Amino acid sequence: MRVLEGRMGRWATEDLEGDRQGLQSGRKILDRSLRTLRTAPWAALLVGLLCGFGPAEAQAGVWEVLDPGDTLAEADPLRQMFEESTLVVFGTTGASVPSESNGRRKMTVTSLRLELVLRGHETARQVQIHHEASLAPGTRILAFLKPGSAGAYEPIDASYALKALPDEAFTAYRERLESLARLPRDPSLHPDDLAEWLVATAEEPLTRKAAVVEIGEALDALGDFAQRQRTSEDPTAGALRTSFSLRLSTGQDLESEPAPALIAAFFTDRHRERLSQALLASSTLDLSDLTLYEIVRSWDGEEALSWLAQQVGEVDPGPTADAGIRILEALAQGLGRAKLQDLVLSAQDRLIAIYSHGYPDEGFLRETEVERQLLTDFRQELAAAR
Repeated sequence: MRVLEGRMGRWATEDLEGDRQGLQSGRKILDRSLRTLRTAPWAALLVGLLCGFGPAEAQAGVWEVLDPGDTLAEADPLRQMFEESTLVVFGTTGASVPSESNGRRKMTVTSLRLELVLRGHETARQVQIHHEASLAPGTRILAFLKPGSAGAYEPIDASYALKALPDEAFTAYRERLESLARLPRDPSLHPDDLAEWLVATAEEPLTRKAAVVEIGEALDALGDFAQRQRTSEDPTAGALRTSFSLRLSTGQDLESEPAPALIAAFFTDRHRERLSQALLASSTLDLSDLTLYEIVRSWDGEEALSWLAQQVGEVDPGPTADAGIRILEALAQGLGRAKLQDLVLSAQDRLIAIYSHGYPDEGFLRETEVERQLLTDFRQELAAAR
């Protein structure tokens, strides 16, 4: 994903300051989308009914789902895909052959030798997948599938449903998905079970990105709901838990998916402590770590900021130049240092200039150069301040 494509929209390039303001505005919207209340009307209605409000009041203030071009590639919908899939499997790819194109998209049929079925019923040892992505033979993947045409399966999501996994990630993903499959559903997941599953998934660095966005969304949803009720989060969470237990004990129908605010209502102090420990133990620095930092900062701001500053000084951000600049931007804002903020703004201006007249072939390399120079200057300024 290019840093200026889709996420930031199209800007007029005549006025560089206007472009910069557009970039900053786009980033604010995007940062909010990390943890926005992306809930359907029924979820908002459930939250409202649990607290005694009518449909109109319950839906007030609910955020709309952003366009696909505005969502983060790191927002991995692992749990949602598992719940929606007919077949979830680990397997190894075989040969691929071209298939009929779907509009302008080139389609492929790839054979998949099954190693483990996590969800669904498939007795064959090999299935066919009709898809867009390019999969080299011998790639080990986690696949979230639905029935397709001519006896083949299709991924339920074009971007996330076929995950190439290195060997070290195989065991982690298997454990988390087997744990998810064991959770009781009567008819839905209990928000207490779901809160525990999300925290455990975020604790594992290899699966962190599959949980932190949903955790953030849930916590933001609870905070937004409490704000609309002009009260604090703790009594709001208590009211949601009480109302949910009452509905459960009296046999009232529950929705098939807990609302985000309801999930957050079942987060405990111990859950928060575990997330803090997971952040402080992290040896990496990517966008999933940044999201976890933003979550932990809401209750442990000083320690979270100290961790981020130390990581930036010792670990190169990854995996893209865009990720690195966003991480440095978060630290500059957290420290409130004008010099660091100016360095980030200058780097953003250079990115705008790279793409001001289209998308040059060397754009990615030039992005990387901008990020590397920013990281060097940033670290020098941090060292000088100490």
